[in-house]
Amino acid sequence: GVVGGVAGGRGSPAGGVRAWTPADVAELAAFVARAARPRRPAAGAAGATGERPGPAGARVCGLVLAGGRSRRMGRDKAGLEWRGRTWLDRVRAAVAEATGAPPLVVGRRGPAGSLVRDLLPGSGPLAGVVSGAYGTRAPWMLVVACDMPFLTSEALQPLLERLPAAGCDADAVVPVVDGRRQLTCALYARRQLHAAVARLAEGRRGLHAWLDGLRVVEVGEDAWTRRGLDPRIALADVDDPDTWKRVAGVAAPPADA
Repeated sequence: GVVGGVAGGRGSPAGGVRAWTPADVAELAAFVARAARPRRPAAGAAGATGERPGPAGARVCGLVLAGGRSRRMGRDKAGLEWRGRTWLDRVRAAVAEATGAPPLVVGRRGPAGSLVRDLLPGSGPLAGVVSGAYGTRAPWMLVVACDMPFLTSEALQPLLERLPAAGCDADAVVPVVDGRRQLTCALYARRQLHAAVARLAEGRRGLHAWLDGLRVVEVGEDAWTRRGLDPRIALADVDDPDTWKRVAGVAAPPADA
């Protein structure tokens, strides 16, 4: 099945993911339903899954996506370095400082105790978010890709500050930079996991597909410029060496990075 089979790497010989069957969809939907049941945390505890009380009491769990294949970069982006630290470590530190707890990491590498196995390896960011959601029952997930080496805790505040206003009237809080939604640095309501599973079952693997029909709060660039931050840098996702050169103003990652 999905949990016991695909999570264990039952893909095609060419490296793709096998087609979903009705039994797969039913199994994953049941898994989501079980994971969504409320859990009562210990009094005064932030929890062991990277969650903490956020603004207006909303609980937030940081979730770092580090399972991509980095085809355009040509090497694992999570392990690339900038200023003596890997991109993954930099992103984890920014999310931990912003949320007050270590984030979960979805992918192949990460610290012990916070690594979550990708249920559908190679199936894109939506599958990564669904996989990570099994590691927490916090109502909100702060989802960030590991290819954002310039991210800081301060750059995440404009999103977290929108939670009180969003409340139950929103399913996602998303930055908009240069007229484009930055979906791999956004807040998502865990209650909409069923919609994510439905999109995966349809073969739609992108986060854009998940947001179809959901209530989205968009956060404009001025939320960052008021803080003296350039969102094109602070929220930059680096997919290839040319982007790395352009955004960072440095040479492409060296071969031994």
